[in-house]
Amino acid sequence: MKTEQLMTHLPDLAAFIVVAKEKSFTEAAKQLQVTPSALSKLVKRLERALQAQLFVRSTRKLAITPIGEEVVLQAQQMLIAAQQAFVVAEQYQNRVEGTLTISAPEAYLHSVLQPIVVEFLAEHPGVNIKILAIDGDYDLNQKGVDIAFKLTDTPSPELVGKNFGDTKLVLVASSDYLASKGIPKTPSELAHHDCLFIAEREDTASWTFRKNNQTEKVVVHGRFAANQSQLRLNAVLGGLGIGIFHDFVVSAHLDAGAVNQVLPEWSLESRYFGSVYAQYHASTYIPIKVSRFIEYCEQKLT
Repeated sequence: MKTEQLMTHLPDLAAFIVVAKEKSFTEAAKQLQVTPSALSKLVKRLERALQAQLFVRSTRKLAITPIGEEVVLQAQQMLIAAQQAFVVAEQYQNRVEGTLTISAPEAYLHSVLQPIVVEFLAEHPGVNIKILAIDGDYDLNQKGVDIAFKLTDTPSPELVGKNFGDTKLVLVASSDYLASKGIPKTPSELAHHDCLFIAEREDTASWTFRKNNQTEKVVVHGRFAANQSQLRLNAVLGGLGIGIFHDFVVSAHLDAGAVNQVLPEWSLESRYFGSVYAQYHASTYIPIKVSRFIEYCEQKLT
């Protein structure tokens, strides 16, 4: 196909990517601000040019064909190349501006990132920052995320980024609680205490401890559970029981003597621990707003 013919189908390929992602002409049309019928015509024109069926259409759903999957992969490279052209121009201008979308677990956002973001915005008036509190694994593209901070020991191999060090879990309680209920000497004694756990899944009330080659698992009980760290910390400070937190959540309270570490000789295991990684898409030209924020975090956190 000649270049001038190919150029007429570039918008069709871009529109096709959105339809393939949403698996719906209606939803894709909303994003592209066109009518579903107009979008359908673009895709049909692309199918005629490719001489291939890209979707299997039915009244209930839209399914992409195997050849459609291959076309999506190639078309995405086209969009990435187009995005790189704008990134190069942005780098050339050397202006730190635009919207930066950052995601991180709620506890890390509240305890670590929030003050850094405030200071960064003060120094870069051309930047807008959008914060998303997200735990677990997720696709940065689907969430529209530029930089994802994750607590993990298995960072995504498809992404690059910066390791900001390890984090560990600590068990803490207030002095008033420990004076009233006693200080547990072994993990098994926690079964007789009021323990504050994450109200998210049933297994979050099962705590696993390690010391050297010894392992102990305890099913804990308590009158208060929440999947938000600040709520649980407030409850611990109020003397409601013993809670598990990341070290960065309670370090200042430990230093101030507001809480006391319990069973410090034991380490805790959980799916909510690991190193702190700031990850973003690999690219020849990293957007300057991304690189500057990573550099700023390095200054503050390392």
